[in-house]
Amino acid sequence: MKKAIVLVCLAVLVAGVGAAVGCGGGGDSGKTPSQVADEYMRASVDMDVEAAYELLSEADRKNITKEQMEEMSGEAAMESYDVEYVIGEETIDGDSATVEVTISVTDKASGESEEFTDKLSLVKESSGWKIYFGDSL
Repeated sequence: MKKAIVLVCLAVLVAGVGAAVGCGGGGDSGKTPSQVADEYMRASVDMDVEAAYELLSEADRKNITKEQMEEMSGEAAMESYDVEYVIGEETIDGDSATVEVTISVTDKASGESEEFTDKLSLVKESSGWKIYFGDSL
């Protein structure tokens, strides 16, 4: 299984990966970085580009439009995989944070599974914590 394909799909959308679970604009400043990371991942796994896009930092939204994100989301490629994730340790350092995410990917056709752990970066903005990809977008 190609970890890179799944990472690209998740990174662009999982860019990432909005409130697919009942959050509209991602502007609740009372949410923790872990809660925002969970919303982003849920939106990414659900291929909810609009919700994921709303959780991106202002800087990231200057680098990619919602339309570009939709084009690059890889929805067709993701249909071949079951993706699950677990939110792990949160580290806050002033106005930046990281949240560990363990992602399990299973190829629906072969049953082959792969698990990997990565970190999502977040920045604190006036509207609350936002996912930050920086130069990787």
